[in-house]
Amino acid sequence: MNDHPESVAQFIDRFLLRTAIGVALVAVGQAISAAMHVAGDDVAGMLDKLALLLSVAVIVIVLPVFVRLVRMRLDKSCDYSEADSYLAQVLNKACVFAFSLTFVLVVGLKATSGRLFVDQPPDFFLSIIAAASLGIFSVVFFVAQHSDDEPADEFD
Repeated sequence: MNDHPESVAQFIDRFLLRTAIGVALVAVGQAISAAMHVAGDDVAGMLDKLALLLSVAVIVIVLPVFVRLVRMRLDKSCDYSEADSYLAQVLNKACVFAFSLTFVLVVGLKATSGRLFVDQPPDFFLSIIAAASLGIFSVVFFVAQHSDDEPADEFD
């Protein structure tokens, strides 16, 4: 049994971490959605089931902490400023980096749109963009979270 209840700051960090995991799973789901356009019918059917499984996993991972966060905000027991959190700073850094690289990807896809995958529907390209953007965000978040830039604990 846990003798130390989780503080609001610890909960917010856990919420941000689970959200990043959920985003990574959604990125994989979007990549699967893009792959279904180029895969055969048998493989596409299996990929569709895998995408459904990933969707359920996202709900199981994120929904409990999201509901708790909403309850805490409604009860006014969550007055924690997320900007003070190291993970919130990492999240912001990952968002900016993902937006920047997604913009470059969109420009690159526009430049090659008449030459590559011309027979694919717009949903294929939207899935690629979403997968790349969310995947970049997730990778940057997890790499930055474990980087040496984290402030050292003064009591170590």
